[in-house]
Amino acid sequence: MIGSGSVTEGRNIPGFYLSGSGLNLRLVASGVVAGIFSLGMETGLLVINHQTMKNALIILTLAIALVSCEILNICQDEPLSLERVPYTTAELRTDGYYYSVRRYGKPNQGTEQPIYYYCFFFRDGTMQTDAIDSLYAVFPYRLAESKIGWGVFHMQDSLITVEYWQVLGQCGYWATTEAGIILSDTSFLLNNNVSRRRKEIVDITALSDTFFFKHSLPKPDSTNPYIE
Repeated sequence: MIGSGSVTEGRNIPGFYLSGSGLNLRLVASGVVAGIFSLGMETGLLVINHQTMKNALIILTLAIALVSCEILNICQDEPLSLERVPYTTAELRTDGYYYSVRRYGKPNQGTEQPIYYYCFFFRDGTMQTDAIDSLYAVFPYRLAESKIGWGVFHMQDSLITVEYWQVLGQCGYWATTEAGIILSDTSFLLNNNVSRRRKEIVDITALSDTFFFKHSLPKPDSTNPYIE
């Protein structure tokens, strides 16, 4: 659903750094060498620590797999299928953001917590979505720190379609398209979700997420380096 693709982009692995869809492999040679070999004076031979050797082989295998994915363009982000079209009509208000709420946990055990998903629609035809902990969240002026959640939208009569980037795996960003109906100029319902990877449909989910308008000015800037 909208906003559900937010994850931490960077992960540290000993000797390597993976970041989002762009792959930056940084081999720390001294660390790997130190982790594989330990010199022993017993019998004057080179003693190999089997556990560190096993770890090093796992890291090496992972590195080869990731480099292969990069060379073969497997880890490229899925392009959006919708074109950006300036929004000049008035099916939905744009002087704020829209939110939907889902509750997680067990209410009978007192662990239920609400998670709010927001969505900004901009007049240039772009949109941005993510999750927040509270409806009183303060949004930064710049939202373009990550490609996740950025996308485009189309509205015509009572129909709405949104498409944005989402992380559903470990290799590149997927393109997720959601469609539904406009209920009023301050609410809409999304009832269909389709995710694509390498131009193939990999997930279809039925939704029932109603979003409600919340006035919020000034809005964040829609400028981002991801959508032309």
